[in-house]
Amino acid sequence: MADRLFTQALDFAGIERLRQSYPEYRRDVDFQRVRNGFQVLLRECVEIAADWSGVLDYFEGKDQVPLMTIHKSKGLEFHTMIFFGLDAKTWWSLSPERGEELNSFFVAFTRAKQRAFVAYCSERGHAIDWLEQLLLPAGVEQIDGANIVTADR
Repeated sequence: MADRLFTQALDFAGIERLRQSYPEYRRDVDFQRVRNGFQVLLRECVEIAADWSGVLDYFEGKDQVPLMTIHKSKGLEFHTMIFFGLDAKTWWSLSPERGEELNSFFVAFTRAKQRAFVAYCSERGHAIDWLEQLLLPAGVEQIDGANIVTADR
């Protein structure tokens, strides 16, 4: 059923019209990647939902937490931002001397209206020292993740 719905949706929208409307879809490899992702998402929504209203809610991401890249977040604001994997190994190029990377981080960090959380895996990497030295004196609280959830809760 999902595959039939997928075909009907593409027929309705018109593949060539879609490809002409979005420059990034003019390259066949990019269009096929998005097309395949659309089909997989639609299949998942049909399998999960109890009715068509539910299919649309799942497809739109209603009541879901959006995950996006730094570049996708530009121009948007969120109550809370969570940075996963912000460690010196993954973000090796983030330094005060590297303006472009610092600007990218700043764009993402300033998307938070209320608060931002930074998380990293201490087994994989370590904190970005210069960033900690900048934030801790400003009153940013540091929490050991191992103590967030305890067995007696």
